[in-house]
Amino acid sequence: MGAGRLLTQAQPLTSERKAQPRPYLQNNINIGISSARYMSNFEHLKGQNDYIWKEIFDWNVYRVEAKDIENKNVLDIGGHYGFFSLLVSSLGAKNIVTVEANPFHYVTLLKNTEGNSTITPICGAVSSRSGKFLAIKSFDRVLSHRDNRKVCTVTVNDLISLFPAHEDIVMKIDVEGGEYDIIFNSPASSFDRVTMIYIEIHGPPVTGRAISDMLIKICSLGFNPIQKVIITGPDECEVYKLVRTISF
Repeated sequence: MGAGRLLTQAQPLTSERKAQPRPYLQNNINIGISSARYMSNFEHLKGQNDYIWKEIFDWNVYRVEAKDIENKNVLDIGGHYGFFSLLVSSLGAKNIVTVEANPFHYVTLLKNTEGNSTITPICGAVSSRSGKFLAIKSFDRVLSHRDNRKVCTVTVNDLISLFPAHEDIVMKIDVEGGEYDIIFNSPASSFDRVTMIYIEIHGPPVTGRAISDMLIKICSLGFNPIQKVIITGPDECEVYKLVRTISF
């Protein structure tokens, strides 16, 4: 998630978009935990990236609820510093695999999740094809280091296989435009065990693709959007929470 963007109010999917100068601040009601007590558990991470910290822990842009996470398997694609994985771990997820392509972000992710037995970090780029090497333009605010590195690609199927067989999975995707390759080019069967998707979808300024195209594709996989947040700025995007309504 890029920094410096404004969050608009969470909306019913049928309403018009209305930009707001500040985030909708009733998000922690969805978590079901006292805001002050809950956020204090992660206050020490705020300096690593204040904006993303607010997106995950304060504004709860994914509209995560404890009832959706407790005792569930979670696949976190685009783990960044591990904030989302730490969130769902605190809400009772039993197994979490978090994948981060930026090697410098991954170093911080490892530090943040050290000692958390529910979280398995992986450094890799999720793609529709595995075993390829992608160049990652990296800048890390914590390490203050800029570099170009190559990381190996893994597929959704590769990652699904890491969870216990036949168990359902909650998936989160935040990969700055790479979501189109993952959703459009992965086999539909890759998502058979997925019961809920949290996804940040980028539009034409970043991808050249229409967000509506992505929604149509995800719905064709058997999911229905139930929550929506619009994030405005140079790389405007929309964050959706979708649940499975059809099993194939």
